[in-house]
Amino acid sequence: MAVEGIRDFRAAKLKALDRLSLNNDTALPRNSEVNAALREYQRLFQSESQPASLVAKRASALKAMELFAKFSPRLVGPILEGTADSGSVIEIQVFSDTPEEVEWFLEDRQIPVEMRSARIQINRSTWLDAPLVGFYAAGEAIEALVLPMDFLRQAPIGSFDAKPMKRASLTVLRALLDNP
Repeated sequence: MAVEGIRDFRAAKLKALDRLSLNNDTALPRNSEVNAALREYQRLFQSESQPASLVAKRASALKAMELFAKFSPRLVGPILEGTADSGSVIEIQVFSDTPEEVEWFLEDRQIPVEMRSARIQINRSTWLDAPLVGFYAAGEAIEALVLPMDFLRQAPIGSFDAKPMKRASLTVLRALLDNP
């Protein structure tokens, strides 16, 4: 994940199994263990570059979130968690009961978008296919997951555990940038 920029925990674990010539039925580490190992790797081998990359990504995320201010944006993923590097995508959640409104908002600003879908976990037994708007701004890849307004109060389940994912508002992100 640190060297090749793999973002998906499962894909990274399967690639590690393949490289180690292990069977798919081999016990795999939990995502939280992989994340802890990623942090340790960055501390040991990227201590010169990763912190500066993280601050730069957070500054770019702030600009992206300011653009989406009317959609109550929330920062999620490695940039919030602190494991982002120069290749990380800015991941935000935006809220609108009309997903097309987000697409039109960007098109009105002449920002080309790529519409996709992302499957997110709502609770232990419920999944949702949500629109994902991908675009580039100031050379940064940005993915904005469009969620219904109700999800502003209740975060989807995160990839580390069965708890609501960590999210940061504009105010929280500004505080992170002021006190890294």
